[in-house]
Order: sequence, then structure tokens, then C-alpha cells
Amino acid sequence: MTRIDGKKCNEIIRYCLEPMKCGVNAYFSYTNHRGRQFLSCCDTDLCTPPQPTWTDSQTNGLTCPTCTSGSHDCMPNGSIACVGAESKCIKQTTIYRGPWTQQYIYTYRGCSSESVCSLGNWKEISEGSSTESVATCTDPEPGTANGSAGFPSIFALLAANCFVLGILDPIG
Repeated sequence: MTRIDGKKCNEIIRYCLEPMKCGVNAYFSYTNHRGRQFLSCCDTDLCTPPQPTWTDSQTNGLTCPTCTSGSHDCMPNGSIACVGAESKCIKQTTIYRGPWTQQYIYTYRGCSSESVCSLGNWKEISEGSSTESVATCTDPEPGTANGSAGFPSIFALLAANCFVLGILDPIG
């Protein structure tokens, strides 16, 4: 995760993954954050998957409304320029419920790649806690902030904590 002010958080996490998710790259930008997630896989014991290559971070002429909130929705307080493969406006809400926290909700609006939209709706339950993600995407208008996402992915909560299941790209 890279913030527009230059602060960076890069993290590599290893875990088992469904084969259909291997090779998926996810891109998202909101308020002052820009994130890149790469899921590279290998299929033998103790193997090391290939390192990802960083992609273009140039603006692509699209903009989306942007905001963050600790609730189920947020009101856009500006717009953000989309970069590279970010071709959708997204509203993503992540809800964590667990033994140490009754409930943590995080919502953001911004730009995303199609892959974030298609993988953004899921729920996981593990050892007394649950995480649920809901993402809604729309097409942005070229050069305007008119794209909007409707009602509410681990992307939002993980990005908020710089805890993403891959490597996050620095802003170029």
C-alpha cells in the first residue's frame, strides 16, 4: 500500500489458495492510498512463487468519487484519478467480527480494477471470527467524478491495515 504522501507498506504473505485465484492482479485507489495486490502461486511443497512485476501507474483519464468511513457508507468528499488498469468505480465495505473486537466496519469508495469487483464479495469464518466483504462497481465517466458505486472485499479491511495478501505497489 502506498499513500500519496509517499508512506509505503509492502508485505508478502504466504498461504494456501484456491487455484482459480492464482495469477489474479488487483489494483485500487482511494483518498490518499494506492494499492496493488498480486496473487502468484506455485504447486509443490515449500515452493517459492515468482515475484510480481510492477505495472503502469500513469493516470488513465478516468476519475471516481472517493471517501472512507468506519461505517457501512461514506459520502464522497472529492474525486481520485484512476491509474493503469483501474477501470471501475467501487464502493467496498468490509465487516470484521471477532473475539477481540465486537465489530469493525470499513468502507471506501474509489477506483479499482475489474478483478477487485469480481473477487470483492465473500465471507470467511475462522476460529471465532468472521470477515465479510461486499463490493459494488460501476463504470466511471471519462475525466469526471460522476461514476458512483451502490451499496457495499478483504481488500478494504486489509488495505486499511496494510495487511494485504500479496505485495502492494508503490505509486510511480
